[in-house]
Amino acid sequence: MQNEELITKWYYIPEALLRRIRGPALVDPDDLLQAGRLGLVKAALKFDRRKGEFSTYAYFACWSQMLELLERERKARQGWGSDYALDEIPDYRAIPEPDPDYKPLYRAMNRLPARLQKILHWRFWAGLTMQQIGEMLHICKERVRQLQVQALKKLRAILMAPEYAVA
Repeated sequence: MQNEELITKWYYIPEALLRRIRGPALVDPDDLLQAGRLGLVKAALKFDRRKGEFSTYAYFACWSQMLELLERERKARQGWGSDYALDEIPDYRAIPEPDPDYKPLYRAMNRLPARLQKILHWRFWAGLTMQQIGEMLHICKERVRQLQVQALKKLRAILMAPEYAVA
């Protein structure tokens, strides 16, 4: 089957998916339908007949295009675009002058790799979500969580060292 025939035969998929979307109307239904149709066209162009059924491939291609549009709109409404201006990103080095009680913590944090310092600062001082940090670092939310756990373990190990013992 040619690409045009595949698109014509499965043209109903984005409409069927549109009826399944629930929740607040962040995006005009026509825009969602257009995104789904774009996914259908992309699926027809990329489909490898040796790897399975086109309908399954097209379904997920349409669905992912529609969800991507919804996610972009949600981010735009929250004020977080896909590209961040430098002044929007909290500076992880801009930690206020430490309280004397927290000096060991600040010294220990300085021993962490810069990436882990950024994650801890953005997460706990700047109050960003894992999703927002992931977008800034171009990694998924789950990877941010893993790096946060890694950073906290390293920080704990550093703080347990004898030179950080509280007298």
